[in-house]
Amino acid sequence: MKRIFLFIAVLWAAASFAQTYPTKPVRMVVPFPAGGPADIVARQLGAKLTEVWGEALVIENRAGAAGNIGTAFVARAAPDGYTILLATSGFMCNPSLYKNIGYDPFKDFAPVTNAGISATVVVRHPDLAGVNSMKDLEQLARTSKVDFSTPGIGLAGHLAGELFDAMAGVKMVHVPYKGAAPAMQDLVAGRVQLMFDNFASASAQ
Repeated sequence: MKRIFLFIAVLWAAASFAQTYPTKPVRMVVPFPAGGPADIVARQLGAKLTEVWGEALVIENRAGAAGNIGTAFVARAAPDGYTILLATSGFMCNPSLYKNIGYDPFKDFAPVTNAGISATVVVRHPDLAGVNSMKDLEQLARTSKVDFSTPGIGLAGHLAGELFDAMAGVKMVHVPYKGAAPAMQDLVAGRVQLMFDNFASASAQ
């Protein structure tokens, strides 16, 4: 399961969160491209929070490095409660996968809420005929080259693909993208054969 959390830069002044909060537009950083599952959740939250708050919640996509670029940007933002982060599984996975991610998930952020949970699914291009189960995929990967796209290195889809390789004793070719939307575009176009994706974005196809 992929959990999507809302985080906020820590150490804000208590006065910033008086009953009048917010008194100006709030920026929500999504560390992935527009059109992916995190972006979809952010825009749904943004519309509702704008209605409730009476102040705009502005979505800002800062993609790259499996979410590290946008996350590090929020970690460096003024700790006043007006820059928040929509984080996915990579928020906690990346510290163990990258040497320098530019943030400390424990010291630089405080959790606000769990914004949603979605399953990771495997989807294939129609040309990959005969693959209708994970067993079919295992058998194909033993005899043929199989590639799979994911929203980025170290994210849930990538880790799921590597786990499948380890359990099945095969080695598929990982093709990472900067987000779910471009990865899905190439799958639909037939440039890759499979994708380990979030159900929220894959279901549209």
